[in-house]
Parts: sequence; structure tokens; C-alpha cells
Amino acid sequence: MAKVKIGFKCPRCQGNSYIRTSKIESSETVVRYYICQEAACGFVFKTFHVFTRFICRPVPSDSIEQAPEQPVTRPAPEKTVSHTMRLE
Repeated sequence: MAKVKIGFKCPRCQGNSYIRTSKIESSETVVRYYICQEAACGFVFKTFHVFTRFICRPVPSDSIEQAPEQPVTRPAPEKTVSHTMRLE
């Protein structure tokens, strides 16, 4: 597994940590093991990531409108010519 540099702050030194490994406990729970990036600390800890609730309801597939095959494009704006005069 690749090292991901996004995660919890180390509870020991508040330094950055990365995911060392993870394990799926159930369909709604993941356990992640982190390691602190600070060489002097190197603390290893685990977190539980649990599904709690839906933020929004999924849209039924029969009510979704299909997008047109060709995108709708707007005409390009007319070019305007501007002249500047240099005064010396």
C-alpha cells in the first residue's frame, strides 16, 4: 500500500502521520494504522473509520435525465478593436 500523507495528527507530538496499513473490519468500519513522520517520535497508532449516516438521499436512476451527446456551446464574442495612443 502506498504511503498517504493525509491523515491524523500524531496524538503524541502533533506531527504529521501517514497510513501504514488499513483493514476492513465490516461493511461500515475500517481500521487504519498510522505512523508518525517525525523521526524522533515514530509513534504508531490506529483509528476507526465508521459510516454514521447519509448526507443526502441517492437519486433514483429512472429520474436522471440523459445529457445531450453534443455539449451546448455559446457563440464566441465579437472581437473588439481597441486603439491606444502613446503620448510623449
